[in-house]
Amino acid sequence: MEHSLRPLEPHRTIPPGRTFYRWSAAILAASGVADVASSWRRPEANPVMAGSGSTFGGQSVAIKLGLAGTSFLLEQVVLRHRPDLYRRIAWLNLGIAGAQGAIVAHNVSLP
Repeated sequence: MEHSLRPLEPHRTIPPGRTFYRWSAAILAASGVADVASSWRRPEANPVMAGSGSTFGGQSVAIKLGLAGTSFLLEQVVLRHRPDLYRRIAWLNLGIAGAQGAIVAHNVSLP
């Protein structure tokens, strides 16, 4: 009798929507970078994000990175337990990226 010495591994499948989710996360990150670039050292209307002198600077970037990082971490926790939500969270990311894109367009149009 011939025995295979391969260790037993569970059959793992890629959850539906995981690739779509990864692309949405990349697009969301890119829109965040564009938002920071279009806001840098300009007047900031959001008092939570405004640094000293009501401008968008290093403190604002730190706040934005903290919020984005926390959001991605929460998504990972949720998706670990609910992989069926990959597509829904991907659409949420794309919606947020679209809103940030609109903010970037607004920022760029300002003098």
